[in-house]
Amino acid sequence: LSRSRGVNVQGALARKDSINYVGPGGSFGELALLYPAPRTATVRATVSSVVWVVDRKNFKEILSRSAEDIAKQHAKYLENLTILDPLQAAEKEAMGKALTEMMICQGETIFEQGQEGDTFYILVEGEVSVLEDGKEVRRLAASPSKAEYFGERSLLAKEPRSATIRVTSETAKVLAMDRKSFDMLLGPLEELRAREQNGQTVTP
Repeated sequence: LSRSRGVNVQGALARKDSINYVGPGGSFGELALLYPAPRTATVRATVSSVVWVVDRKNFKEILSRSAEDIAKQHAKYLENLTILDPLQAAEKEAMGKALTEMMICQGETIFEQGQEGDTFYILVEGEVSVLEDGKEVRRLAASPSKAEYFGERSLLAKEPRSATIRVTSETAKVLAMDRKSFDMLLGPLEELRAREQNGQTVTP
């Protein structure tokens, strides 16, 4: 980051037509760095301001490093799942890059019994309730050192969800991967389970 000339960090910035304001701690201009497109608006200072600036090259490098760090963290969670024991480190790293992180609040439903299943879930923080026909049959609790997974049965058997999953903790952190991504990166779930049972590791 480089600092532009100016004083007063309490200053505010506004676009010419004043349809939006940006105050201390705000940011703008990222869309033109992410996509090869011209600026969509004009931004002018309404008072003396201090602005920190980053160019396109460094901006993209920062985003790339951030994505790599997130993928590595996801891969660490995968180390705690026995279903993924047959995977090699490179496979887990690839899977980590394809996972989408979700924060879900207490009382929210991740999926309902009877719904079509097309996503595999890994619970890494928090607790969820497993309900069958409206009755709780068990709970799954996870922490950074002990992850849980669910939703694989519908992917394996290509059948509707056999239970409802609802968050019981204040919040729950879940990693999700759709069937297409899972199969493309790691092969069908049937193969994964066969590898687990046979204690085999196969180079992707």
